[in-house]
Amino acid sequence: MAKSGVYEQIEALNAECEEFCLDRSNWANTKWQGVGPKGTANFRLLYSAPETFGTPGRVMILGTNPGGSHANADQLDPREPFRRGADYSAYLDDRWPKPRSAILTTAGRHPIQSAVRRLAATLSGGSPEAGDQLLRRSPSGNLIPFRSQGFPDLPRSLHRPGLDFGARLIDIARPRVIVLLASNKVLWEWLMSGIGHAPEPDFERDMGANFTFREARTPENDWPKLVFALPGFNASTEGQNRKALHIFRGRLADLGLTRR
Repeated sequence: MAKSGVYEQIEALNAECEEFCLDRSNWANTKWQGVGPKGTANFRLLYSAPETFGTPGRVMILGTNPGGSHANADQLDPREPFRRGADYSAYLDDRWPKPRSAILTTAGRHPIQSAVRRLAATLSGGSPEAGDQLLRRSPSGNLIPFRSQGFPDLPRSLHRPGLDFGARLIDIARPRVIVLLASNKVLWEWLMSGIGHAPEPDFERDMGANFTFREARTPENDWPKLVFALPGFNASTEGQNRKALHIFRGRLADLGLTRR
């Protein structure tokens, strides 16, 4: 079967990320390493099949950046989404290393995977099965594709090129709704600037411990119409995840997107 134009765009963008990581000049003078021990490029751009980007108007789920060290690059090959079928989802099908470990979890059972599956179920009206199907249909990936133990550990020199890759990924997907699995203020303001929205959210809720739920609505744009930033998901903080999902569920109902 011939590749679609969108598939080719995604494939080319993934190849650019790989080329960036393999170029040692991009990681000189930092502790970050662009390749794993076996030479695999240390990034992950996509968490869904390339085919999911071919239908505009869907929900797009974005992580901040992939977690782990360069050693995990060989376990989590960035080309994997291109080798699987059109219903592949990293949140369901990948075995991810336990936090700060090389030990792999059961597929779909890493704390972040479990949290995102609950998020998808919330978007689907509460059904876990429908949530899993939403993940298999929806474009997903990372705002910044370069791996680090946590976003604060990622060298600042990688922020701008990483965000450029993320912006292009969003442009290809053209989602109606973006769900960002973090709520870092700097990243939020960058995302708002990219869609022509004021930095201030249309709705926000202080969750304590420096966690803030944020929401933006953009009626003047064809896409995205809605952006949600849910704090805590990329940190595997179970208590904060529950708080964020409770607020998220209420906002979806208030906006008429789901029933209470």
